[in-house]
Amino acid sequence: PNYPFLHASYWSTNSSIFRLKGADRGKENTQRDFRNTRNPKTMAVKYVLGSLAVIIFFVLYNSYTQLAAIPSPVSNENLLALQKSLGHRQFKILSLGGSTTWGTMLQHPTHSYPYILGSPSNKVTNDGFHATGLFTGSSYPSLCIERIVGRKKFDVILLEFSLDGHDGLELLLKRLRLRYPEATIVYVHLYSLLTDIVDDAGKTPEEAADTDASKDYRWGYGERISKAVYSDLSLLLTKYGGFMYSLPRMADVVDSMYLFSEDWHHLSQEGHNTVAEGVLSILKEVSSGAAPATVRPEHAWDDSFGTLDNKDQCAVWFSDGKNPYQFKGIAQMAQFGTVLGSEEYAIEFKGPGSVYIENKLPIAVPLYMFYMTKAEEYPFVEVSTGEDHKDVKIIDPIIQTSRDIMKSEKIGYAEPGRNEIIIKPVMETPSPFRVTGFALCEACLQMQ
Repeated sequence: PNYPFLHASYWSTNSSIFRLKGADRGKENTQRDFRNTRNPKTMAVKYVLGSLAVIIFFVLYNSYTQLAAIPSPVSNENLLALQKSLGHRQFKILSLGGSTTWGTMLQHPTHSYPYILGSPSNKVTNDGFHATGLFTGSSYPSLCIERIVGRKKFDVILLEFSLDGHDGLELLLKRLRLRYPEATIVYVHLYSLLTDIVDDAGKTPEEAADTDASKDYRWGYGERISKAVYSDLSLLLTKYGGFMYSLPRMADVVDSMYLFSEDWHHLSQEGHNTVAEGVLSILKEVSSGAAPATVRPEHAWDDSFGTLDNKDQCAVWFSDGKNPYQFKGIAQMAQFGTVLGSEEYAIEFKGPGSVYIENKLPIAVPLYMFYMTKAEEYPFVEVSTGEDHKDVKIIDPIIQTSRDIMKSEKIGYAEPGRNEIIIKPVMETPSPFRVTGFALCEACLQMQ
């Protein structure tokens, strides 16, 4: 075909720009450029663009200087050497834990031990906060792990639940090992000075509401409990081909204080460095073949085993207040606290009420309820489920710590279709009973 614009004659007759020849073209362009520079609109645009460029420069410069002002968390020579020794490994790391794993009390959350493990060649995914929430223990991830990890692949998995409770840990380990048969699983066992040491009066800092470092302290009953828990967890991790790391505990309490921040509960930067060094040592042994091989399950994960939609039906509104379920009675969705800048939400039952949950599966599955616990804070409640609400369970939300901790408990079975859960407080307390979510656990049936 004959396209006119392919011929030079077209441009010489139809374009005011291209018909100019030689010096005439240069002269015309120069005059046009001069006129444009004196145009008020053009000058205004140039002024605005210049001002924006200056503002952007200073914003970027301030951001850079702020980041540069945050010191590197790693200064330990042994830790640096371990990082270099594993520098060519492309680890994809998943960490599940509580507020310590998230990095509470540090200058920046990315200075927590899961991130320190990463060298420039390692990929680190720290889901301590996003995955498990603050103060939840292992119950939430044990019921909702597939929704947490999706289809992501990991070859190192870190678990830290000793401070916030390890209910459901075996179910979590079963599901993780099935999902990631080749992964190295490391459990990080921590302790807290608030509960593990006592003063001359025999009181822990938590009981005395006092963190006076000038006092004489000794290891108390909490130390023995922590060591017993470590022993039980070691057996469990061995069963599922995992490894244990325990935070060092010196003979004299004062020699262990450097591991903790000023609240005596969360780790200091030195504490996080110490944990990272210990975990890296385990990873180095595994890489070199010095550590025993992981225990592989009989059946590894594949897509035919189930889908996320029918294996994990989890709804937890603790951190965002987004509740998908209808409820009625003397109850309301409320924000009841703030921690680390994040709001905390729950359905508060100041009297009898009901929640309606839809089970989309064709079979009855275990039904779990998430709720808040604390020492002498929340009421006992009576929870009724099942046909004609004949299945009744008493929930005790009182624990030994003054910190809010979200726990889960099996309250019955969710039948196919719509289920009504009736909740009745049976006593008066300073705060109403707080429900933070529900989970329908089909995987629990398959792993019994």
